[in-house]
Amino acid sequence: MKHLLIFLTIILALSCCGQDKDAFTKRVEQYFTKENIQFKPSQQNILIIPGGGCPGCIASGISFVKENQKAFSNKQEKNFIVFTGITSRKILYRRLNDIDLQNMNVIIDTNDRYKVDFEACEYPLVLYLSHGDIRKAESQSPESDALEHLTDELYK
Repeated sequence: MKHLLIFLTIILALSCCGQDKDAFTKRVEQYFTKENIQFKPSQQNILIIPGGGCPGCIASGISFVKENQKAFSNKQEKNFIVFTGITSRKILYRRLNDIDLQNMNVIIDTNDRYKVDFEACEYPLVLYLSHGDIRKAESQSPESDALEHLTDELYK
């Protein structure tokens, strides 16, 4: 009986923890689980910029990277950038102009593993992590301020 009570308490605690996540975050989390992508416990903020989609939103994502290069420096482990849906590294480097990716925590995903397969794939995607688990996901679109929210997290 004691073991049953402990088991039920654990199940209840786990089910309550997951209820804080919105439907979009849950969907993103399911995608990364399906792709078997795991995040390091030290990672806290990940900006995923697709190679195609909403041109203005992607341009905003690239400008954001340019303005916040220090926050993504490879001298720290909590902030990362992923470029996904990249057809050509040469074109990517041209778009990034004066950003030296060698000094940053960057993943260039040429296999499109990080490119979510639903409507959010055309917008930059921000993942907020806690101990390697997705705490919240948010996409930068004309209707959202995901990059502004990310700025607040980067400089905490």
